[in-house]
Amino acid sequence: MKKYNQGDIVYIDFQYIDKKSGSKPRPCLVISNKSSNGIDGDILVCPITSTIRLTSFSVIIDNKDLSRSLPKECEIRTNKVFTYASKKVLSKHGEIINTAKLEEIINKVISAIKC
Repeated sequence: MKKYNQGDIVYIDFQYIDKKSGSKPRPCLVISNKSSNGIDGDILVCPITSTIRLTSFSVIIDNKDLSRSLPKECEIRTNKVFTYASKKVLSKHGEIINTAKLEEIINKVISAIKC
């Protein structure tokens, strides 16, 4: 089974919520750490979107933050965390190479769940 690390950008088969069926390959950021990822083959991810909302839980990433470019500037939706099976990941796209940006993302995830 392929192992993913915190900060990896992966493509997953994202199921439509507002339609009865269908899916589309979408990028997500792996936010779970190596210890968590090794327990049962699941990873925690945040969706990445090109729709910029600029909410208090948004983190903007651009290509200078990444090891491999995305088509355009994107937003990490840190309040939309979900679990995904590693074995269902379609591909690894790259990773966040800006450690300060990754730390900002993790802190926003924490702020989304902290009382």
